[in-house]
Amino acid sequence: IVCHDVANHFTVLNAALYVIASGSEMELQSCLPRMAAATRNGIALTTLVQVMQETEEKGLPLQPVALGSTVAESILIMEGRIQDKELQVLSNVPEVNVEADICALTNSVIGNILSNAIKFSHQGGLIEINALEEDDVVCITIQDHGIGMPAKTLTHLFDVTKSHSRPGTAGEKGTGLGMPLMRKIVTMFGGTVDVETREAENHPEDHGTAFIIRLKKVG
Repeated sequence: IVCHDVANHFTVLNAALYVIASGSEMELQSCLPRMAAATRNGIALTTLVQVMQETEEKGLPLQPVALGSTVAESILIMEGRIQDKELQVLSNVPEVNVEADICALTNSVIGNILSNAIKFSHQGGLIEINALEEDDVVCITIQDHGIGMPAKTLTHLFDVTKSHSRPGTAGEKGTGLGMPLMRKIVTMFGGTVDVETREAENHPEDHGTAFIIRLKKVG
């Protein structure tokens, strides 16, 4: 399933190359950080697959990961899609350490949730990322103000055998694998995931989806 996340980075690189081919020197400079982030995370994901295979019985090796810079990296990777939809992403995340794997947290957890938030947000929408320290836990909330989820989708969201992909607000396609993978990784971290959603059809004035992740604080 991690191949789902590797494909995201090829998409980033392909989009950046298109901009470079048709753009100016200024546009080239703006694409370089995004391309670098996609490249290093794509390489890291291939290593992660090997590690997960080797440690399937023992579990994924965990270490202290700086949350603020990890969230910033995830946003950078998604920058092209954020710009395409003219979205505003507000991040208020302290540089606190959580117990995780940096590659999996960047791509399979934060990256997948942010990708969904972009996919289901309307043009010019808002995405908010916040983190609060609660004793020995860090609570991370990623909130969009998009179309929300129907109850049936929420029920099967983490079931890889039943989950299905819905088209985004701009017709974006998906695989339905991102959310089951995200929760599996968070569970491997010893964390939890909760989801709150209000479907636009039933709540026209206040709708969207919030993913709340709780991870162990370290150091």
